[in-house]
Amino acid sequence: MDFERLVEAVYQELACKLKQDKKQGSVCVLSHNRVPELERIFKESSDIVYFSKENYLEHGPYKMVLIPRLTVTMLANLANGIGTTVEEQFILYQLLQGQKVIVLQNGVEYREYKKQSPALLYKVYEEYEKKLKGFGVFFLYSNELLKEPKQLEKEKPEQLTEQELKVPCKKSSKITKRVISEADLQKMHLQNIKEIIISDKSIITPLAKDFIRTHHLVITHQGRELS
Repeated sequence: MDFERLVEAVYQELACKLKQDKKQGSVCVLSHNRVPELERIFKESSDIVYFSKENYLEHGPYKMVLIPRLTVTMLANLANGIGTTVEEQFILYQLLQGQKVIVLQNGVEYREYKKQSPALLYKVYEEYEKKLKGFGVFFLYSNELLKEPKQLEKEKPEQLTEQELKVPCKKSSKITKRVISEADLQKMHLQNIKEIIISDKSIITPLAKDFIRTHHLVITHQGRELS
């Protein structure tokens, strides 16, 4: 190897080393597919690690956790502290550890249904989003991702109090149908009704009984309560 090629090789190695040192931590992206836009944004500042069931324990702590696509199901589960998938469990543990979790604004799925969704149902998901913000989750556009941590802290929503996290509940409502299905109870649940009065001749389907147990509803049946 001649001297010039040796110098060039040493230069390239040093440049690579300086570039790596310049990067500050890894960004975990909850996506099974590459997101070129995020790779471009963090190219100079951070390494991108894509979440998978196999590697999520191998890296970290992360500089931040990014959620490019927040589905309706994931939003509802996280807002209620429920982790039904490895991804949801991972996010909840990150929040419990005080790590920075960011959702991309253009990836919030429920907003896509605003025009056709029943207003009451849409309001439920708005409340879920509000709860996530109260947990410390940031909702940002991609051009805001490189903001300084201090600037983000200033914009961080105040933690919600226990009272604010509670969704107001109506006292009770009555169902006079002969057969009460899970769908009937879901409608009541979406209206934040916790106590349901039924006829003494009403029959509750097995799925409806499961719904009652899962959502802690109180069923009053001629003076007797089933929960």
